[in-house]
Amino acid sequence: MLKLEEIAVIGTHLRVSGAKNVNEFINNLITSTVSIKSFPSVKCGASSNMVNTKGILDDYDCFDAGFFNISDQEARIMDPQHRVILEAVVHALETAGISYLENQKTIGIFCSCSANYNYSFSLYENGTLSSLDKYSWLIGNDKDYLATRVAHKLNFTGPALTVQSGCSSSLVALHQACRSLQISDCDIAIVGGVSITLPMYSSYEFVEGMIYSKTGLCSPYSSEADGIVDGCGVGVIVLQKKKEAIFEKRNIWSIIHASAINNDGSNKASFLSPSVEQQIEVIRKALMQSNLNPKEIGYIEGHGTGTVIGDAMELTALDEVYGKDRSNLCYVGSVKANIGHLDAASGIIGFIKATLSVKQGKVFPQPNLSQVTNHIKQEESFLRFATQTNSWNDDCRYAAVTSLGVGGTNVHVIVSNHENNFTYIPLPSTNFRKFRYPNKLDQNITDKNVFMQSTAHKSDICYNTEQKILLAWNQTLGVNITFINEDNFFEQGGDSLLAVKLVNLVNKEIQVNLSPVVLFNYPKLKDLKAYIVENLKQKKMQEEKVYDQL
Repeated sequence: MLKLEEIAVIGTHLRVSGAKNVNEFINNLITSTVSIKSFPSVKCGASSNMVNTKGILDDYDCFDAGFFNISDQEARIMDPQHRVILEAVVHALETAGISYLENQKTIGIFCSCSANYNYSFSLYENGTLSSLDKYSWLIGNDKDYLATRVAHKLNFTGPALTVQSGCSSSLVALHQACRSLQISDCDIAIVGGVSITLPMYSSYEFVEGMIYSKTGLCSPYSSEADGIVDGCGVGVIVLQKKKEAIFEKRNIWSIIHASAINNDGSNKASFLSPSVEQQIEVIRKALMQSNLNPKEIGYIEGHGTGTVIGDAMELTALDEVYGKDRSNLCYVGSVKANIGHLDAASGIIGFIKATLSVKQGKVFPQPNLSQVTNHIKQEESFLRFATQTNSWNDDCRYAAVTSLGVGGTNVHVIVSNHENNFTYIPLPSTNFRKFRYPNKLDQNITDKNVFMQSTAHKSDICYNTEQKILLAWNQTLGVNITFINEDNFFEQGGDSLLAVKLVNLVNKEIQVNLSPVVLFNYPKLKDLKAYIVENLKQKKMQEEKVYDQL
């Protein structure tokens, strides 16, 4: 099989239950922290079978709309998943040392999100939306526009694809991103997955034989596993061809050696059932592409839903390929035990955990594993489950990641550490302001320890507008000023043609509709900025009047 070019992970960011960045996430993995939370029942007179647990994402309804030049009206009707991934992509790029404002590379984005029907219907149900508002509602909530909105707001000109295959969606997105880099569709590829299902504090009813846990715990690979618990969060990684990342002296978190994808087809019990045969096939396909021996894989981040049938079939497939004919142990784990099942985002979060494992040289413990499952015979298998954080000191540390989607789309990825490993964890530099956009689904919760009441706010139009005006000014005149001053456009070498160029840049970046004549009326940078800000404020007030009438 043709060996495809290896891909470097050069940036990583996530927000999940119990962790607002990668550093906090690592600490929770090391300490085997379970961040699934219990909360009071929201509904009075609820069934005794209702279970009140979930992986809660703090501040999921906060968004810095002004940073992205999004009006309050538009932000209010956007699915929180669309809002959260915008901020997460900016943060991931910052950990890679890339500024979207100044980057000259072709960037592609491949991302996935969960269905959020309750939230969408809650916005639409009043029936008073105009045709224009209905279209805005569609653009702000449909999965189709998740990737393209990010590409538009951050000026990405490579492929922009929302990838959906159920629970395996975001790892499929990673597979597609790698192929896009390998055929030079883009220079940089961003992969993201987000899952925020509302109401945030939502109970579920336990039904015997269904996938949800009776105990409110997610316990993959445990003999006490009884189903899944939902979780919420977002994960984003930044990819580049390995040779280019080395040449540009990027910080390399891990190296992707191979990825493979297939589908179960019809040779299984039902549409919802997994297939051991096709799981084995996709694993072998990835190994063949990587030119690695199964014995070289030291850790597997499994799908691990914690359902009896799902765990049994997955472990059977993993044991067949990785558990036999070797002398060294191979550990298996699943992050779902820590944070719950993140649906379409689960694959990318699992991949980030595997990346941290090979990068930091640690095999993290598997929570909720009081007694190991009997799905594999440990006396005959070399697969194991870590009960404490184990050091992993091999020079070359290889891990595998599996993600399995309802409907049968299976993905397997093989990743390793990079020889020039850096020890610290880069964190994002932008502190987004927390303007809260409440939704009626969570406003019924009155327990102050559970739900923080929203506060009225007005976005500051000045925020981020100044730096975009400066960037347009510098690009047009070929200067490099760093603050708004009283420089005169025409005294700095500007003319009518450059005035058109500057106004076009400003209109594009700030989403206004200025005429080049404005530069003749306000030639000084300070006065031009004041005029633009006032123009934006007036536009915003008009939008809010329209929204208040809905």
